[in-house]
Formats: sequence, C-alpha cells, structure tokens
Amino acid sequence: MQIESYEALSACISRHLRRGVATNAFGAKEAYIKEIKEKALSVEEWDDGLLLFYQRSGYQRMQFYLQSLSLPEFGCFSQPTVTEIASREKDSALHQATAFWQSQGFSLLYERQRLTLAKQTPVASVESPLCVRLVGPEEAPAVAALMRRCFDRITGCLPAQWELCDDIEKENLLCAVAPSGEIAGLLHIGREGAGTQLRHIAVAENFRRQGGAQNLLAAYLQHTQHARSVVWVRPDNEAGRQLYLNNGYQPDGWRSAVLYRP
Repeated sequence: MQIESYEALSACISRHLRRGVATNAFGAKEAYIKEIKEKALSVEEWDDGLLLFYQRSGYQRMQFYLQSLSLPEFGCFSQPTVTEIASREKDSALHQATAFWQSQGFSLLYERQRLTLAKQTPVASVESPLCVRLVGPEEAPAVAALMRRCFDRITGCLPAQWELCDDIEKENLLCAVAPSGEIAGLLHIGREGAGTQLRHIAVAENFRRQGGAQNLLAAYLQHTQHARSVVWVRPDNEAGRQLYLNNGYQPDGWRSAVLYRP
C-alpha cells in the first residue's frame, strides 16, 4: 500500500508499538515526510507486523515491526530488498529477527560495528594539496558519481537524488577538492538529535594518501561543532577503522547485520 500522508503512516506505526515488538525502524518525522512526498514509501501490514519499503532505483530498503516471527504471503519481494538490523548483545529479539529474515530468503552480506567519538574530542588536520569545503548545488552530479564509484549501489546506503540535493542544501556534504578543481573526496553527514553520524566518507583512488580523509574528518567535526559522532564500519575496512580509531573513536557495543534478498 502506497503511503500518501504522514498521518496514515503514523496510524500504521502506532498500531504496532506494543511491548515486545522487534523493530529496526527509527526514522524521524521529517525523513518520513520526505519519502512520502517523493512517493517512495509503501507498507504491508497484518495483525502481528508491519513492513516499510523505501523505493530506490532498482531495489528497495525494508524496515519492520514484528510482534511474532511469522510472515503472510506477500508479493512485496518482487525486487531486490536490503535491510539492516542494529542491535546490542542483550537485544535477543533483534537477534531472533535476524535469524528469521534469513529463513525467509535473506542472506547475510556482512556485519558492521558502530564506533563513537565523544563530543568535543579534538581532531587535527594535516598538510594536504586537497582543499576541504562544503559541496555546492551544482556539484551534486559529481558527488553522486564519486559515491557510485566508491560504494555498492544497493548496500552502500546511497542517497536518492532528492536526498542528496536536500543534504547539500542543509550543508550536510563536504568535499575535498584537488588543485585542478576536481572533486577528490567527500564526507556525508547525518543528523541524529544532538549528535551526528558520519554516513559516507570516500576519497577517489588517484587522490588517496594525500591527507584527504583526515582533513575531511577534521572539517566535519569542526563543521558540526564537535558534537558526538557515530560511524558504522565493516570489520574488513581496515583503512577506515584505523582512521577512526586513530582519531579517538571507540566501539560502543552496537553491531548490525546487513541482509539482502535478490
């Protein structure tokens, strides 16, 4: 069912906010409203559950509310679907939900670990030929192209074009620029209450080892007034892990499982 208004979505969600529900849906009202405006949000609902689907180019992202580990026969998995389930060691209901989705045809692609940097932690910049600044509206196509080169189209949590333009307008995208004017790197910021999330950081292969990632990180923290920062990182992303750990990020006990159904 296509969601046409936030009120309709809120009514659906309210029916499933019961004790014991397992969910990976923690969206903010503003984010839901934008998805609805773009006609990108639909739901499937039954007595013991609710599925939210976010339409993207060639695939969909899924969030869920489950009272029981059961699923009626739906035709909602006719296209590739990805979901991510974040949990702590004590969250047994979410661990069970992860296993349940695997029994429903989803495969575990990889796990991620969350690292946190306490607010007001100083991070230094280094000398670099790359200049870090905010992304301008006219640079959206170049930034999108760099994201596509550096991250997986389906599991990389890439923003839709309208999301990207909105984040540029809200000054949530930084870029590292080469002397030639080429965009050599980027950092994508997510806002989380009083803190922030480092959603994406990437440097084009031919501009690596020039201080771009370090200076993007330092500029991001300065731009967000050194608010508390979190980042999700794959265990096999050794370069990324070292960047974060060397600058004071620490594991905080949260992990996630990224599941995919073709």
